[in-house]
Amino acid sequence: MLLLRSIHACLLGRGDAAAHFTAHLLERGLLSRGIYHQVDIARIEGAVQFATTLVDDPALVVRAGRDVLARALGVPGLLIAEAPTLRAAILDLQRCWPLLFSRGSCALIAEGELARLVLDLPTDARTAQRVSYELVLSFIVQLGPHVAQRTELLNYVALTHRAPDDLAPYADRFGRTLRFDAESTELAFPSAWLDIPRDFIDDVLRTELHVRAESMRQQLVQGKSMRDRVYALLMANPRISESDAQALAKLLGMSVAKMRSALQAEGETLLAIADEVRVVRARRLLSEGELAIKAISERLGYSRPSAFHRAFKRKTGLSPSDFRRLSAS
Repeated sequence: MLLLRSIHACLLGRGDAAAHFTAHLLERGLLSRGIYHQVDIARIEGAVQFATTLVDDPALVVRAGRDVLARALGVPGLLIAEAPTLRAAILDLQRCWPLLFSRGSCALIAEGELARLVLDLPTDARTAQRVSYELVLSFIVQLGPHVAQRTELLNYVALTHRAPDDLAPYADRFGRTLRFDAESTELAFPSAWLDIPRDFIDDVLRTELHVRAESMRQQLVQGKSMRDRVYALLMANPRISESDAQALAKLLGMSVAKMRSALQAEGETLLAIADEVRVVRARRLLSEGELAIKAISERLGYSRPSAFHRAFKRKTGLSPSDFRRLSAS
């Protein structure tokens, strides 16, 4: 009912649609006010799809992301907002990502004069993927004044979905160097922005926020099985595979031997968990319907398409082509 009332108010001209929608997300706990203040992407997807049937605003999610201030996301958001540089803000975002978002990850790639912030938000459906990327990317643009106040100077902003009919709201939020149908969702900006210092940084406050954020992060992983922790890391870091056991163990803060021993005690193996993650990603790529099955097989790291076919059918009971056909229907 809150959503209906907020949308109704928008239709009557009594406020901005995105502001009302963002307030609804906060009121209903979709932007959680709990200890982690985590954005529940899965629930937001459904709410947005319903809202857009009532309000003729294809860019509703982009506008809503603009209204989610970092400070509204609790300790992790405050830590990011108080970062002394954009690089520090991104590093804090990466470390606190599980506290802020229910899935996915981000990666900073600095190459020469160009820096790229690349997002990965695994979802099964094309609409859900668009919703997730637009919301989170719109929020991330606010990370630092060197981005938020200079969108016209960004090298580019790339989105994986097709260009909407009305580009104006996107250009207003992200600048005019927009790319659609891209291979990945990312924003690119001059590397020099990363280390421009901000004024008036409270080092004592930053230290306290770091301590509290790390305590929250530890609370989040306590009680989780090793299988769930490894699965979450593989989902959040698509560039890491089961062959990168050292990288996984480092993220978990333990040795490779200890990680494997804990998995063995649960009757799990790194290979089996990695196969499950690959099938989840395969479902998303197949449902999008754009990449050939051979290309999907290669992207997921299978040695041959036949190996992909067998692994996918073993997990889902369907061949990749049958799954794609059913998804399209």
